[in-house]
Amino acid sequence: MNRLVTMLCLGILFVDSSFAQRIITGKITNSEGEPLIGANILVKDTSIGTIADEDGMYRLDIPASATTMVVSYTGFDTREITLGTDNLVDVGLTEGLLMEEILITAFGIDRNARDISYSNQTVKSEELLSTPNKNALEALRGKVAGVRISEGSGSVGASTKIVFRGEGSLTGNNNALIVIDGIPIDNAASRSG
Repeated sequence: MNRLVTMLCLGILFVDSSFAQRIITGKITNSEGEPLIGANILVKDTSIGTIADEDGMYRLDIPASATTMVVSYTGFDTREITLGTDNLVDVGLTEGLLMEEILITAFGIDRNARDISYSNQTVKSEELLSTPNKNALEALRGKVAGVRISEGSGSVGASTKIVFRGEGSLTGNNNALIVIDGIPIDNAASRSG
């Protein structure tokens, strides 16, 4: 009977150790010690990963057999961290190659403007300032192919309607999304006030 109990306990320990996991926690920061919100943390050669929260903190459940984790963030060098016995792993990332231009495509994928094989246009500030206009959107009129810009009304403060590549829309709202310094601007009103 003792032999059976001993074998059962050893079997449970073996199964438990094969499914054992570690919990790694820490903080992802830049060279100045500021948190990197949304940094990616992955266990190398697996699909196990997480992202850093608004304080740069992360918590990752990894298999006990894992030895390396990969930390990456847009605009920073990717680092591979060899895991030791410590479960608290703080990572500092250094700024890498900065992109000159990022173009958001219709599919929502960020790409470098030079890597895109199809047509894209850039309007420089000198072109916008070459003729007097009421606002910056009116200055864009006729300078970008496939974009129709029209005023909602002639009154002061009226919105300007911007339509890309045609009038058709499934939802009936085909106004362009305007984002200035990360703040979306409501351009839905077609009259003043």
